[in-house]
Amino acid sequence: VTSKLKGLPSGEYKDVEKRVDKILGDLGVDKLDLLLIHWPGPGDEKLLQGSEGELAEACNWKFFAENIKSAWENMQRLKEAGKTRFVGVSNFYEAHLKELI
Repeated sequence: VTSKLKGLPSGEYKDVEKRVDKILGDLGVDKLDLLLIHWPGPGDEKLLQGSEGELAEACNWKFFAENIKSAWENMQRLKEAGKTRFVGVSNFYEAHLKELI
């Protein structure tokens, strides 16, 4: 079973874990096979309900560079906690991947 987190899962780990626990509950599973970061921008629900222009403005390199380390650490912690077997990304450009690794 594969699922995606909307935007970068940066910030407090407990908040990210709650998001994943909801996904697990909705799917009726205890663990995912693969959990992906859906896109390299913010995942704020308020922002996602706004206009495309607001989301595009928020999805900038500065935001990504300031948040990718925290986001990837949270993904690793989810794996260590047994919430998912593997972690990955989708919709990242080569520049995003270079910054990540």
